[in-house]
Amino acid sequence: MLSLEEAFICLSPARGQSEEEVESFMYNIAIGICKIKVLKVSIGSLWDLYCLLTRPGCFSYSFNDLKYLKIRGTELGEHLQGIICLLKISPNLENLFIDFEEVLESSDFGPLQDENITCLTYHLKVVQINYVDDIENHLELVRFLPQNAHVLEKMVVVWQKSIEEIREAMEEVMEFPRSSSDAAVLHFGSQRDMGEFYKLEI
Repeated sequence: MLSLEEAFICLSPARGQSEEEVESFMYNIAIGICKIKVLKVSIGSLWDLYCLLTRPGCFSYSFNDLKYLKIRGTELGEHLQGIICLLKISPNLENLFIDFEEVLESSDFGPLQDENITCLTYHLKVVQINYVDDIENHLELVRFLPQNAHVLEKMVVVWQKSIEEIREAMEEVMEFPRSSSDAAVLHFGSQRDMGEFYKLEI
């Protein structure tokens, strides 16, 4: 698998498997995709990958060639740390796409700590986050990325609710500090392909 350039990881919940078996399986996958350029991960698979990456001495590789990362799922909560963990081992990442699909109530993870993450400092230029609601977890992620992405050129936030319903949250987002002088407000967009999803580009 070392010759692969694109991969999509979407694993069903393990049934009857021990944590060690799941970790071993995920380790083999991670080794096989460490040279990948495009990676798409379901939120459930992200959790298994996060457990592997954060276990001391278990996985020492980085995704040095990864340029595009897409994460799809319906929850945020503790999975946010999995996103941050992937950013840390993807030093050359340029594009980040997060699609929550729908909004569910997320567990509280508290504020993210500002960190020096290589891809945020030098390479991440485009971010899109879909189906954002005005719940605190989503706003925390929207705050964290432009505040820490120093070369960010474009960040698109697609809201689940109408502009009138979340106007206060949108105004709050507009006031978030940005570390990149190139990341400016472009415009308020209109609706997306399915239903009324309103877009803010910063």
